[in-house]
Amino acid sequence: MLYNQYIMNELYRLNDGYPRSEVFDEILPMIRTVGGIALSYQHKSDSVEHKLDGSPVTYADKAIEEYVFNRLGKILPDDGFQGEEGFLRDSKNGRLWTLDPIDGTIQFIHGQEFWATLLALDDTDITTTGFITFPARNELIFAEINKGCWEISNNKINKLQASSVSSLPEAYVLHNGIDFAKKANRLDQLSKIVLSAYAERGYADAFGHAEIMRGHADVMIDFLTEYHDIAAVKIGIAESGGTWTAIDGTQDLSNGSGGSITSNGKLHQTIVEALR
Repeated sequence: MLYNQYIMNELYRLNDGYPRSEVFDEILPMIRTVGGIALSYQHKSDSVEHKLDGSPVTYADKAIEEYVFNRLGKILPDDGFQGEEGFLRDSKNGRLWTLDPIDGTIQFIHGQEFWATLLALDDTDITTTGFITFPARNELIFAEINKGCWEISNNKINKLQASSVSSLPEAYVLHNGIDFAKKANRLDQLSKIVLSAYAERGYADAFGHAEIMRGHADVMIDFLTEYHDIAAVKIGIAESGGTWTAIDGTQDLSNGSGGSITSNGKLHQTIVEALR
């Protein structure tokens, strides 16, 4: 059973007495509840609607966002909140939580296990904490600034580390699909990259980025992302020794760049240049 007191105590011990804080003592149990909410909706055929832009949204998205909004309001009332589905609370102390309740909706509604819930904390515009939980896989990745990136899986805790591959012909490149590359007007660039790489696969959303944190792959190209898609990811990437930027190489998703790159850091500039 994930996130129990044994796991939390073991985490503190493994990381030189990892300091107890409101983040872990309060947020980990909440994340566990969120996973249960999501799983209770996954195999219900009537749990999907469509937004005005045609993209799917599930009742799980709404239930999770309402629960997290209300729970954070009770335990951290001065913190702000913004969720993908529109829940919003202004911050009184400069801290802001960002939630993507179901990241990977297509996987979720098709009964796959590669979807996640993403929760991140920004303190005065610096991302300090991120949680990426895969309820159907019974896995949780979390990172705190200057404390590393960790994964709880199968009742074990592992510190994650990005790979050391430095050559594109040796690299395992992930991306979120041809259709997204086409919509971002970068299909030709993506084709050249993957044809030059050792191997490539399409792994959408947070799961692909998590593979970079784990060192299982070397580059993830994620076209057409927004801040809620990447807030928790970028702190995990940084704390596992990797690099995140928008597709144009900047730190700004609002400038029309339309997507994100995560990598082990050694290949990052090569991919940025190839996508221009």
